Amino acid sequence: RAETSIDIPVTITAVADPVTPSGTSSIQEDVPGNVGAQIGYAMIDADGTEHVSTVTVTGFPVGATISYTDVAGTPQTFVATGTETIALTGGSEAQIRAALDTLTVQAPQHSDTNFALTVAVTTTDNDASTHTTTFDHTVEVTAVADAPTLSGSAAGNEDQPFAFPITTALVDTDGSESFDFARIETPAGLTLIYPATLPNGITVTVVGSTYTFSPGPTTTTAQFAAFLATGLQAQGTPTHSDADYTVPVTVGTIESTLTDSGLTQLRAAALLAIPATITADADRGTPTGTPDG
Repeated sequence: RAETSIDIPVTITAVADPVTPSGTSSIQEDVPGNVGAQIGYAMIDADGTEHVSTVTVTGFPVGATISYTDVAGTPQTFVATGTETIALTGGSEAQIRAALDTLTVQAPQHSDTNFALTVAVTTTDNDASTHTTTFDHTVEVTAVADAPTLSGSAAGNEDQPFAFPITTALVDTDGSESFDFARIETPAGLTLIYPATLPNGITVTVVGSTYTFSPGPTTTTAQFAAFLATGLQAQGTPTHSDADYTVPVTVGTIESTLTDSGLTQLRAAALLAIPATITADADRGTPTGTPDG
């Protein structure tokens, strides 16, 4: 009986492993928000034989503003058309991670629609084998109410009613916002005049010298704006006074229709001091005495 021993070579072929993704992002409507730092991925093979060699990000919503600093340290900004891909490669794993951490997204103007980015992370083993892990990264966009535009001035003659127009308009006109109220604080000596029956379901609440007009359930944005522009008058109450007035007016908006569930700011308002200029009007004298006969 005899035995022979030999060494049999066994070749182990390296295989790059996937990464484990994690994280979600939340940004505010109309405000740039960092999403790159929230895109997480963890190496499965942590023995030092693999490294992340490339990260790509796609799926930016049309109209979003994207900013980041690339691996070479150059700032990049673009408005998405729906086809762009950010590719972070050509540097060390640390440089790629640092570049990804700078990625910010501002959602399309006035949009609170959530979206998902597609992220692909490529790992490379020491023998140059690669593996790409592709996953979605959810971005929640929380709604923020926008203050309306607001302007106005008034002028009239003493002892006479005069128009008191308030010009206001929504900034966000995609249907997600509506008017919430209009508050007029009349100073002493000025009387606000409005119809006894208000149009289109509009209501008014009076507390002291403060008048708060509110749209009804069926009042449209256009109807409420038109009422403020044409439905109000004012008059100085001291007889024969040509004193001018400054009238604080506040118009509020509300996020009335959310695209998605996230909400940061439900209401917003604009405040303006509207001048009311009164022009003196000479009064006729009252004759006295008896004519000479």
